[in-house]
Amino acid sequence: MAIVRILACVAICAGLILVSGCESVQHQRVVPVASDTLKPAAPVNKPGTVNSSSALTPPIVFALIKRASTAMRSDDLTASLRALEQALRIAPKEAQVYLAYGDYYLLQNQDEQARQMLYRAMSLAGENSQIGKLAQMRLDKLSK
Repeated sequence: MAIVRILACVAICAGLILVSGCESVQHQRVVPVASDTLKPAAPVNKPGTVNSSSALTPPIVFALIKRASTAMRSDDLTASLRALEQALRIAPKEAQVYLAYGDYYLLQNQDEQARQMLYRAMSLAGENSQIGKLAQMRLDKLSK
């Protein structure tokens, strides 16, 4: 019985260490940029501001979006897709996840899927938000 309690405490401590290590990522809300040549992702918000659909989105989601963006720039689309899938499972209502998915599909030349993801990002974030405007810019490029 004592061993079970010790193992439970160790597991809880390990989880807390992992979560606390992610706190520094919270201020790095990143949106990948889709273009012919991908540029480094730029932060969407200043620290302490909220411009996404959910103010309570876990910081790991933004770390996963950043990982997906980095993988896209390295042409590792499998790793990018894995990171996006994880982010979506954790935060299915986070607009930045859908924006990043839109970028992923744009790189794959899957325009219809990209449109769906970008429209979803706009509906979650709002058309006048920064994310909504980024999604609209990508949609405008698709229309040309």
